[in-house]
Amino acid sequence: MKAKNRPAEERSGLVVVPAKKANVVSSAGPAKNVAKKPPSISHNQGKWLIENFVGVDKVEIPEDVQVKHTVYIYKCENCIIVLPMKVKAICMDSCKKAGLLFGSVEIVNCHSVEVGMTGSAPSIAVDKTHGCQLILSNECLDRDPSIVMSNISEVNIRTPGENDHCDPIEMPIPEQFITKISGKPGRYKLSTQHVTHG
Repeated sequence: MKAKNRPAEERSGLVVVPAKKANVVSSAGPAKNVAKKPPSISHNQGKWLIENFVGVDKVEIPEDVQVKHTVYIYKCENCIIVLPMKVKAICMDSCKKAGLLFGSVEIVNCHSVEVGMTGSAPSIAVDKTHGCQLILSNECLDRDPSIVMSNISEVNIRTPGENDHCDPIEMPIPEQFITKISGKPGRYKLSTQHVTHG
C-alpha cells in the first residue's frame, strides 16, 4: 500500500501503542471511620483526665480534687473548664476554642483558647499554640509571673485596668525577633530583641 493511502497516524512515523491501565495502589489504605470518644472526667492515682468535651458551657471538676493532683485536658472544643481549687499542674493538649479558669497552667497544641487565671502562679507555659488569650488577675501579677513560650502565634495577655471602672489592658506577645551576632572568633555572643512595628 502506498503512503498516500495510509491513515495520517501511520504516515507520521509514530507508533501507536494502546494505553495500559495503571495499577494504582493507595498508600492511605481504606478510609477509616474514626469514632469520637464520649466526653469523660476520670481520676487515677492523683491524675485527672478531662477529655472530648464539645460545646459544653461549663465543665466543672469534682470538689475532691487536691493540691497534689495534676489535671490533663485533652481534645476539648467550645467549652469552659473550671478548676475549683489550686492543683499541682494543668496541661491543655489539642484543644480548640476552649476556656479555662485555674491557678497555674501549661498550654500545648491548642487553637483559639482563652485562659483566665484567678489565683497566682510563678510561671505559665505556652507551646505549639495558635491563638491564645491569657487573662491574668491582680493576684497573679503581684507575683511577677514568668511566661515561657515556644512555637506560638497570636498570643495576647489581658490584665486588669487601673481600677474597676477601667477597661482591661491587652498586650500582644511578640512573634518576630532579631538576633545579632557580635564578638570575635571563638567568642561570639548572641543578642536577641523583639521586633516592634510603628
